[in-house]
Amino acid sequence: MAQTTQSAQRQEILPITGMTCANCAATIERNVRKLPGIQEANVNLANERLNVVYDPTQLSHDDIVARVRKAGYDVPAITQDETLEDAEAKARQDEIAHQQRRLLVGALFTIPLLALSMGRDLGLLGAWSMSAWVNYLFWLLATPVQFYTGWDY
Repeated sequence: MAQTTQSAQRQEILPITGMTCANCAATIERNVRKLPGIQEANVNLANERLNVVYDPTQLSHDDIVARVRKAGYDVPAITQDETLEDAEAKARQDEIAHQQRRLLVGALFTIPLLALSMGRDLGLLGAWSMSAWVNYLFWLLATPVQFYTGWDY
């Protein structure tokens, strides 16, 4: 977090995670500008940073972070011994690990669901696959895919 203090204003550059398009950047700018004491708020989608100028007597760093999070995005915390780039790299690694976990869970439930449902539809599994409990099994296999893997969509 870069800070420069002038009389009655402070400038900060905050890393933002979770943006995917120009509308995301505009949403963050619009929400941050609603805070009292904000003099300037600009989001750069390409480098995923929010450049904000505000009056520290009316507003704090935590208020800005809370507003960004309320809009549905995140601001990685930067510790004393960490640089802005280190915090961004850590946040990206965490996001990659999270997406990999979602992919693995989706694959673990989708592969048996696909095999069983296609096997039933093609008549490869026999009469037992037409039982009502098989439909409940399909529902149980599809639920984590729908609500965990596909939650963002």
